[in-house]
Amino acid sequence: MAQLKANNKISGAIGNVVFRTVNGKQILQSKSGPIQQSDATKISGSEFRQCSQWAKILRNGYFSFLAGMTDSYIHGRLTAAIYKAILHNTTVPKGERTPQNSDMSYLNGFEMNTNSLFTSYFLPEITVTPTAENQIRVSIAPFEAKSAITFPPETTHVDLLLYAMATNFDTNAQIIQSHLLLPITKNQSLPETEWIVSAPPLGYLSTINAKLLFYQPNALTGRTDINTKQLSPAIIVSAKNE
Repeated sequence: MAQLKANNKISGAIGNVVFRTVNGKQILQSKSGPIQQSDATKISGSEFRQCSQWAKILRNGYFSFLAGMTDSYIHGRLTAAIYKAILHNTTVPKGERTPQNSDMSYLNGFEMNTNSLFTSYFLPEITVTPTAENQIRVSIAPFEAKSAITFPPETTHVDLLLYAMATNFDTNAQIIQSHLLLPITKNQSLPETEWIVSAPPLGYLSTINAKLLFYQPNALTGRTDINTKQLSPAIIVSAKNE
């Protein structure tokens, strides 16, 4: 039986899936041998398998945003984060809980690449608030780039990519997406930044995401990109049901 611990990590087993924490990372493993399942365990196992499918749909929505530059455990970590939100839903019967009827704010702050944490490279707070006009306001307070952003050695330029993505988890429906690219140089002082996006329809999970794209200007190609699978800070800033 899986339990949600005080540190917000899942421990135990659901069906033939075992949750373990290794070096601070949530690891999922298959349990060997025959398993006697109760009806409750079967429902929980079904919920977890569905969370894996929802995580896959969510990752598909992030395909261009992530550009394949994530850690090797992102699918398992994202599945566990969605399942954590489902477990906290005590108002809907097991087997009927979905991202649309659960509090998906448990995805807030989800690091998409644990090799390079976004919060270690970008210090200014990004706030997300609804407006009275059925829109979403994304705000960043003024900051000095040199002290607020950790630039890799010999790197002086970065783009802050803000990406709004919404899905209703229907594989036949298109995702709703928009983005803002904010060029930043190391010695730059940036004023307050505000980005307004339309809220998606009811029944959609809306996420606001941020990523840092480091590069150096190049006289021949225009720019030399620095990001790799090890260095590609990206985060889910906010996740909310509409």
